[in-house]
Amino acid sequence: MRDAAENLIVKPAKAVNPRVKMVIKFPNWYEHFQGLGYDLDQEPKIFDGIYTGTETRDPETTDQNLQQYESYQIIRYFENIAPGRNGGGWVDTYDLRYLDRYPEQLWDTVFAKAPEMMLFEWSGMLRPIPAGDRTNWAKPPHEF
Repeated sequence: MRDAAENLIVKPAKAVNPRVKMVIKFPNWYEHFQGLGYDLDQEPKIFDGIYTGTETRDPETTDQNLQQYESYQIIRYFENIAPGRNGGGWVDTYDLRYLDRYPEQLWDTVFAKAPEMMLFEWSGMLRPIPAGDRTNWAKPPHEF
């Protein structure tokens, strides 16, 4: 992906418009970056900036196993990969089983001090999201 990013995306775009700013959005994939072709050492240097995927998934229903707290950690991680060049956090509405999952992504992104927040595919908020059943939350404290 490093070669494709540089030679098929960034260089051709800058040849057409030298003032264009190219930003790469890295997903919230942690240990899967290298296996899926991302080069976190070199790719941030190819682009003018980066954006961080702070989206998470329900860890019980998906194979990605993205825990909710990772929305916070990944901002801090990418701030160290490209200091001062991280434009912000990216949240989405995918794989929500509970109403509060979306705001948790927003809170974690804000608490991590992301400079901006991208609300990806806002139309997803128009779809019904069930209240969900967090069984431990529904029971009185003594029944956990």
